[in-house]
Amino acid sequence: MAASDRLILMDTTGEVPEAKLLQFFMQYVDQPFQNWWASQKQAGTKRGGFRPLQAGAPAPAKALKKPEPTIVEPVENARPVTCPRCAGQISWNLDLGLEGVCPYCGLFLKLTPGEEGGK
Repeated sequence: MAASDRLILMDTTGEVPEAKLLQFFMQYVDQPFQNWWASQKQAGTKRGGFRPLQAGAPAPAKALKKPEPTIVEPVENARPVTCPRCAGQISWNLDLGLEGVCPYCGLFLKLTPGEEGGK
């Protein structure tokens, strides 16, 4: 058996001596892998791989997609709510509780009792 941290070569027949397995591992697995990995790291930096963020460089802003109106059936116990993050208009069904998630941007919302049209 020859082993590294994550790879184990084993002769299940018991015919190959451990020294020969280790020699095979070092010649055909370890060194070619190290060469391949070095070329991958070098190719990654050439193609714009991961780089540290430059200090002071602001991240580019992404435009928010305007919420599309959702057609829902009228509910007797519904209140209009506006999401504070994306300004999406939500018809909040109080029968389902006072906590939920904005269907447009995923912000967790908690409606306070007696609040209408707010967060």
